[in-house]
Amino acid sequence: MSLKIIILFTFTLFIHLPQSLNACSCSTRLTVKEAFESTDVILLGKVLSISLAYHEYYTADFTTDEHGNYTETGDSVLVSEVLNAVEIQVSKKIKNSYVLERITILTAVSDAACGFTFRVGEEYVIYAYAKSPQVNLFDSTSRLPLANWPGRFFTTDICTRTTSYLENELKAIEASNH
Repeated sequence: MSLKIIILFTFTLFIHLPQSLNACSCSTRLTVKEAFESTDVILLGKVLSISLAYHEYYTADFTTDEHGNYTETGDSVLVSEVLNAVEIQVSKKIKNSYVLERITILTAVSDAACGFTFRVGEEYVIYAYAKSPQVNLFDSTSRLPLANWPGRFFTTDICTRTTSYLENELKAIEASNH
């Protein structure tokens, strides 16, 4: 195969590829009011540690008939997902006071899967969702179950307003509440 053909093939391939390949996509950045209304908790906290955890759950398998009605087949698939478990010391509860003083935020490991990147020792304004107690959480090293009580485990991602720009975000929250 000649070098010209290889170059032409490679050039043609790159022209026809999509301009960007994003696994995670947020439609638009939420306003403070939208984020306040859509999340379960908003807090200010400092990252104490980051470790890995995973959770498992079964998804039901469905079929659809010609009318679009769903019927469960009885088959299910075990889904396991590795997450970053971010230990947070809460310094201020902005929305909902049922949050414990020390919580764990679960987020995907990579930003390609919408995971938010936290750094140990830094403070964040965190917009989060309560984690369902029905989801089985396990320590990734010991594989032992993690206690999942209300006010302890939450999730966040890059599509929320979670940020390390504390002063600006706290001012925006204060302004939207008046």
